[in-house]
Amino acid sequence: MPVIFFLFALWTACLELKPAINQPPSVNLTLAGKVKSVKPGQQVSFSVSVTDPEDGSSDYQDIAIHEVFIEIRYIEQLINHSIGKKRYDPDLGIISIKEQRCFDCHQWKTDLVGPAFGKIKQAYDQSESQQLTNAILNGSVGRWGNEMMPAQDIPLPQAQQIVTWLLGKDPDNMVEIIRGLDGLFVADFQFDHGYYLLTASYRDHGVGEEMSHRKTGYHHVVLEITD
Repeated sequence: MPVIFFLFALWTACLELKPAINQPPSVNLTLAGKVKSVKPGQQVSFSVSVTDPEDGSSDYQDIAIHEVFIEIRYIEQLINHSIGKKRYDPDLGIISIKEQRCFDCHQWKTDLVGPAFGKIKQAYDQSESQQLTNAILNGSVGRWGNEMMPAQDIPLPQAQQIVTWLLGKDPDNMVEIIRGLDGLFVADFQFDHGYYLLTASYRDHGVGEEMSHRKTGYHHVVLEITD
C-alpha cells in the first residue's frame, strides 16, 4: 500500500511540473448581412469575436481591442493557396508595428496623430533608413509639422524591422490593416474585378510567467468583386 501511495504522489508531482500547453485562440470574422460580393465603392461592415482558453473572450471584454487586426488584401485570382495562413502571414515589420502599438498614432491610409504609413513610405528612401530608425527610437519633430513624435522604448531590432518594411520596394497598395473588433472598409474603385481576402487575427499572450509559446488565430473571408 505504501508503494502505491508513493507512486501516486510521484505521478501527481510530475503532472504539476509539466508545463502548460498554450492553446491557439479562436477567431471569427462576420460581415454585416453575410455579404459574399462587393461593388467598387461599396461599404462593408464587419465584426470580430475572439475566444482564447488562456486570455478569455471578447464577449466579456477580456481581449484588448488594440490586439485584434483585420487585413484586407486584393487578389486578382482566387487559387487554393490564396486563403492559406502561410501566404498571408504578415512579415516581421508588420508584426512589430502591431505589437508596438504604432496604430495608436498612425493609420494605414489616413492621417491620425501622425502621418499615414503610406505617406511615410513615400517620404523616405533606402538611404534614410538610419534616420528613420533614429526617429522611432529617439523621437522627432518638424518633418510632419509641429506635433512631436515621442521616443519609442522598443528594441533596436524591432525598430529596424519596421523601417525595413516601410522602405520596402513594394508599397503594397493592395493591402489595408484595420485594428479593433468592428469597423468598415470601402471597396476601392480601382478594382473592378477579382476578390478581397479579409483576414482577422489575434495573437495570444502565451502561458507561464514568461508568456512563452504565443499563438495566433486566424479567420479568412473571401469577397468577390462584381460590377
